[in-house]
Amino acid sequence: MGAAMKEQETERLRNCGFTLVELLIAMVICSFLITGMVSVQKSMQTSCTNQEELSEVQQNIRASLYIIVRELRMAGFDPTGEADAAITSADSNSISFSVDTRGAAFNSDPDEDTNDPNESITYSLFDCDGDGDLDLRRQDPTVVPVNALVPVEQMVAENVAALDFVYLDEDESVMATPVAGSDFEDIKSVQLTIVISSDRDDKGYYNDNVYVNQQGNTVFGPANDSFRRRALTTNIFCRNLGA
Repeated sequence: MGAAMKEQETERLRNCGFTLVELLIAMVICSFLITGMVSVQKSMQTSCTNQEELSEVQQNIRASLYIIVRELRMAGFDPTGEADAAITSADSNSISFSVDTRGAAFNSDPDEDTNDPNESITYSLFDCDGDGDLDLRRQDPTVVPVNALVPVEQMVAENVAALDFVYLDEDESVMATPVAGSDFEDIKSVQLTIVISSDRDDKGYYNDNVYVNQQGNTVFGPANDSFRRRALTTNIFCRNLGA
């Protein structure tokens, strides 16, 4: 008798299933678990996005610095002494210079002028892509694409918050900007500072940094926004100037 009753009780419990309270508790626990998983996934996705943005900014600033330094170091290169290659404009956020590195034909010898491709260069800030943010622009008036009416304008880097030039003479004294035309030949080195912003903002970040050049002068900031930025600065010795 006892065994039969026990078997009936076991069968009754088996048929009862879960109670409503048990189901509600299970649902609450599951909702907490799902919310936590979504939160962790969102946090990881945001972190990855921010890292990609910073990596892109770092690549842009290093690449743009490399290009300017490589070309500006050659400013005034004039092996024949007849091309009058020199710095031709020197402002705090733009610079123009010329060199004589080739002739009209590619890979030819210098030809005593600066009218050939890549021999007359200007770096400045300009909204090249029309998105409302300034970009680093490289201009070469001698390079005009086929069927074009104006010279090519190359965007070296986008989202440039600051482009700063400081000019030093042979005594390493800072020259007033813009440098007067009569003083171009006194420039012996250039301090270059670039600040580049991320393309997208980071809602969890607040940027109130002040970015300065090597003289301690502010070139950008504080922006008081959520965009991340990187700054690089370097000295460029113009070995061909005044030679």
